[in-house]
Amino acid sequence: MPMKLRLLLLAVLLLTNCFLFSQCSRQEEPAEGAPLVTFELDWRAVDPQFYTISIDSAGRASYCSEPRTEAGETPGDPYLLKFTADPRDTAEIFRFAEQLNYFEGKFDNLGKKVAQTGIKTLRYRDGKKQNSTDYNASTNPKLNQITSLFQRMSSTFELARTLQNELRYDKLGLDETLKRMEELQRSGQLAELQAVAPTLSQIADDSTVMGVARQRARRLLSVSTVATK
Repeated sequence: MPMKLRLLLLAVLLLTNCFLFSQCSRQEEPAEGAPLVTFELDWRAVDPQFYTISIDSAGRASYCSEPRTEAGETPGDPYLLKFTADPRDTAEIFRFAEQLNYFEGKFDNLGKKVAQTGIKTLRYRDGKKQNSTDYNASTNPKLNQITSLFQRMSSTFELARTLQNELRYDKLGLDETLKRMEELQRSGQLAELQAVAPTLSQIADDSTVMGVARQRARRLLSVSTVATK
């Protein structure tokens, strides 16, 4: 391939990726003057290969993820979700932010050989105060707790994304996904289940969906309602 053509293709890929990231970045805008915590995970070996979650102090929140693509593939559309976070999760996130000095400093296990689990970024913004920290792995328990919470949120939202696709293209696959979702919920590996209630309601009310899948959706709905009380 001629060098000029190779450079042109590289430039197109970079511009495309920048467009997707700008779409995700736009989801981070908080209400005027509201403190904001943002978590990002960039790990090209998994799906989604990038996601960002932003929550302001009032619980206004957004999620944006980019599906994994192989080298040379055209990136897919990002998945966008706006929601109101559980007040308990919001309080916990901002409490951890305070305890972690609003993410000012280094928390990564620098110099230690640990498995690669993606580049994670935590950001705090409140007016002129803007801090951020990047890490792969850390021994700080509070950092690991807030990381786990955000990762559980992403797991919940990505399962909802799968459900939406199956509801549209593969209704027979819904039961298996909902079964997995129930198992993860019981083991405490999901978070912000109320944010995906509209998708669960749509499944529960769809007479063309198998009865067992509709029942699972109703059970998850009832759990999401209890969790927010």
